[in-house]
Amino acid sequence: MTTSSSQQTPLLEKRFALSARGSNLRQEIIAGLTTFLAMVYSVIVVPGMLGDAGFPPESVFIATCLVAGLGSILIGFWANAPMAIGCAISLTAFTAYSLVIGQQVSIPVALGAVFLMGVVFTLISVTGIRTWILRNLPSSIAHGAGIGIGLFLLLIAANN
Repeated sequence: MTTSSSQQTPLLEKRFALSARGSNLRQEIIAGLTTFLAMVYSVIVVPGMLGDAGFPPESVFIATCLVAGLGSILIGFWANAPMAIGCAISLTAFTAYSLVIGQQVSIPVALGAVFLMGVVFTLISVTGIRTWILRNLPSSIAHGAGIGIGLFLLLIAANN
């Protein structure tokens, strides 16, 4: 007779409600490892991109690790959601290659713009405007934007 993973791990089952989400411990471990590898990718790529623009790569590496680690722990326990939080690679690429290198915007001004964008995005999300936009955005535009960002990152990777 086999026992389910929820019987083997009552603490994890109680905290995260794995069976209620249609999951089990093995599936969560595999998903966690996959997410970890994606986060390791960003920890390698983000300092390289920002280093190209003149940011200190060692400091960016530490900041990227802290954001990914603390953000993911916070979202996991506070929202009880199996998600990872990290640096947006597309925004990083835009900041490094378009703003700082391409437009010759100084690093402090570029970081200020990123901060303001974060404040605006938070306000748009909190007020429900983001949900309204996503609900009313044609799917072709949504898919095209995702594909465009992916191609932009592919171009950067191919050049490096």
